[in-house]
Amino acid sequence: MDAQLIEKLDRRRYKTLLWQAVGFASMFVGLIAKPYVTGKAAVYAICFTSGLGIGVFLAASFKSSRNERTIKSDPELLDALNNELIRLYGYKSLMWAFYATLITAATLLFISHRLDITARFACIVIIYAACLSLMISRLVYLRK
Repeated sequence: MDAQLIEKLDRRRYKTLLWQAVGFASMFVGLIAKPYVTGKAAVYAICFTSGLGIGVFLAASFKSSRNERTIKSDPELLDALNNELIRLYGYKSLMWAFYATLITAATLLFISHRLDITARFACIVIIYAACLSLMISRLVYLRK
């Protein structure tokens, strides 16, 4: 198998994961901040940011799906780009996301003794922290 093709697909996977993380972060910031913002212009800016984040996340997800389909279609590419090390990085990333979930939940529980935090807000923040830490840790592990 051509080493340049493997490097190209690996870089493409990294870039799509980066864009997924950026899109997810901007999408969820709007969900978290919208109930607490009162100005009309600020609400429009948050809605625009969230909409843009949804678009970026969906586009990156489609590209990632296409890359994975290309990798899975060729056994040599599958062996080179989905080996034990990549799977180990995935497991480590899940571990970091689990720890981030626990830490975020504990922090929100501690803060809720002083502030009035709604269950909706807590759930959104926990999901945000878990998913974003998963994406960021995968980016760190896959970085060259």
